[in-house]
Amino acid sequence: METTTQTLLAEIQTVKSLLVFLIFILLVIAWLLIRAHIRTSRFTKKVLLSKYTSDQARDLLYADQPDEAIDICKARLATHPKDRDALWYLGRAYAEKKEYSKALEIFNTLLDIEPAWGEEHIEPQIRAIKDALENTDLKVL
Repeated sequence: METTTQTLLAEIQTVKSLLVFLIFILLVIAWLLIRAHIRTSRFTKKVLLSKYTSDQARDLLYADQPDEAIDICKARLATHPKDRDALWYLGRAYAEKKEYSKALEIFNTLLDIEPAWGEEHIEPQIRAIKDALENTDLKVL
């Protein structure tokens, strides 16, 4: 009878150890999931803020309000200096205001940050600005 009790106690101790180990593993997994969720939330928030800023700036440019677009883009760039959308609309707003030197500076900065945009998007803007500097009657894209 004593050996049965000792065997039972040993098995209970083994089950207890396994349960403690499983609880520890579950806590680690929960911590990793929470951490991943927090990182994802921060990333999503950044993307949404960038999208919101660029949508606002685009709408303001369409409404012929480049000064307001400049203010919004500058506010975004104060905290996210490499936000390519904010730089794009800032350059467009300066070009619309015929502040060509500022627009060129912004587009050249954007070209460094996002070279893939160069040929299709940025370089046509730069060419149009240079043409506008040579011929004031030419409208910037």
